[in-house]
Amino acid sequence: MRIYVFSDTHGDLRAMELVLGKDKPDVVMHLGDYGGDIDNIGIMYPDVEIHAVHGNCDAYKDYGREKYVNVAGKIIYLTHGYQFELDTKMYLSAGGSEMVSHASRGGAEIVLFGHTHVPLISRERGITVMNPGSAAFDKNRSPYPTFGYIEIFENDIVCKILGVELYQ
Repeated sequence: MRIYVFSDTHGDLRAMELVLGKDKPDVVMHLGDYGGDIDNIGIMYPDVEIHAVHGNCDAYKDYGREKYVNVAGKIIYLTHGYQFELDTKMYLSAGGSEMVSHASRGGAEIVLFGHTHVPLISRERGITVMNPGSAAFDKNRSPYPTFGYIEIFENDIVCKILGVELYQ
């Protein structure tokens, strides 16, 4: 089961369209800050399962601040993360630790969050933690837009941060 994770698109759909135009995963997730951008993707790719959460800049549509989703038997916790007051330089401040604890209480094996625009993959207390960075061309703190790639196997979870330049 392949999952693509986007966040912080802020109205810039180019990276999502570029990636999804070349490769379709089983599931697409958007972690907020223009979570409504995912609605356009849902129209373009109606056969792809889509999940989204609300970010701090999402004034027009409310997907909820958090969501637990079961994908291939794995519980995934989605949040934008702003409610945990995350530090952009070191996510595992008190807010990051609180986020992982909160997700753990809900049975999550994977935590996905955005907000900081900083790509990250970590393992905390047995839980895989990922921030895909920003999929917007002008908002990312990396030189190019990034997104998360997750592949779930029967006995393994593979997570990567991919740069959109790989798809051009």
